[in-house]
Amino acid sequence: MSASRRRSSKEFAATNAGRSMNLSYTRMQDGADMVMQALLDDPEKLAEHDSASAPPAGKADISSVVDTSSTETLADLPSRSRTKCRELSKKQGGGKKGLWGKPEDLIVIPKVEKEDPNFDSEEESDDVILVTSSPKARRLSTTAKKALFQDNARAFGASPVPDDIKAQIENIITEYFSSGDVDEVRIRLGELSIDTGTFPPLSSSLPLTRLLNVDGQFNYELVKRAITMSMDKHEREREAVSRLLSELYLNGLTPVELAQGFRRVIVSADDLALDIPTAVHMLSIFAARAIVDEILPPRFLEDPLLAADGDDVVQEAIKKLSINHGTVRMEKGWGPGDGRPVEELKVAIDQLTKEYLLSGDLEEASACVRELNVPHFHHEVVKRGIINSFEEGKEYTNAIGSLLAYLVSQDIVSTAQLRKGVDKVALTLPDIQLDVPGAKGLLTALVTRAKSDGILPLDYHVQ
Repeated sequence: MSASRRRSSKEFAATNAGRSMNLSYTRMQDGADMVMQALLDDPEKLAEHDSASAPPAGKADISSVVDTSSTETLADLPSRSRTKCRELSKKQGGGKKGLWGKPEDLIVIPKVEKEDPNFDSEEESDDVILVTSSPKARRLSTTAKKALFQDNARAFGASPVPDDIKAQIENIITEYFSSGDVDEVRIRLGELSIDTGTFPPLSSSLPLTRLLNVDGQFNYELVKRAITMSMDKHEREREAVSRLLSELYLNGLTPVELAQGFRRVIVSADDLALDIPTAVHMLSIFAARAIVDEILPPRFLEDPLLAADGDDVVQEAIKKLSINHGTVRMEKGWGPGDGRPVEELKVAIDQLTKEYLLSGDLEEASACVRELNVPHFHHEVVKRGIINSFEEGKEYTNAIGSLLAYLVSQDIVSTAQLRKGVDKVALTLPDIQLDVPGAKGLLTALVTRAKSDGILPLDYHVQ
């Protein structure tokens, strides 16, 4: 008999044995069920069966402790889903991976016992102590500020400022941002006047306008307007305003007028902060810079009139001045400015003027002048442009005349910077004539053309 046949016979025998055992088990189970049913139907037989099956005294029924019944299947046992997570939050808000508990869960942290080394009597105490603190001083309303200004005219200046004066000062500051000419600001500041209306003429049908010179009583408005207008611009304009105020000190503005302007703008810090969130920071730099430049005394920051609405500015200014090397830092409070040395600017100006003389492109040249971003240095553009054209001849001098007329007409170069540049050329004319003998005639022709173009006044004469 082969091995495969023997294996098949054994498997067949095992299968039949298993079937026989299952059949016997089924029959036994059926018989047991029938007996149990009969006992349930006859209570007397059930009682006799229970007494006969009871174990002797001293012996325990092991079946009551360990259930060895093979009739209980896995399906009858309690089961728990392996996919459903316990959606419960853990202590301190942690849970299973990706689970932090439900928003409505209440996390109960057990108290630490007194015997625990981590026990802290203050942390475990349920007593809460509320400490009162004095609120910040209430800000002044607009009406209260007006009353403050009117009641303290010596500290804040005359009130209110006429609309004519405001408009004139805004024009002065706007022109200064374009030209950077401090002398022009000083001249126009002395010419401030109020239009008081018209009155009948003596011998003409046209009414005359009466102008009242204000004699500097509203000069503080220049300080205030210059600061507030620069706050909407860049660091270059704010640096220019700091320099302007320093230049006008005792030469256009008195110490009292400067202090009045600073008081007004500092007290208005909360109003400015509504439109400019960094207003307090910028005003503190202006105040600290003014003290470093010695146009305001250090005791200005102790002024009691600034305590109500200007305390934030005052405290930040004091902090800036109190740090190490605070004075040196405030000298560059608005950053390094343009950052380029004068010699580098002169090289850039020479390059752009010579390129223009070769190309004749007004748009490109004006764009280059704009990109220099040095309106206070435009007089050097005028000076070096004229001198470079002298070296090339009359034709190129006429080209520079066209460029200057275009720059002034486009409000890139101011008339004040143009005059300053021409005056500088006139001062160096003796040296220029050593290399260009006809330089004086070329300059005279250029000035004549500038007058005809309307970029120089008719009464202008070369110095």
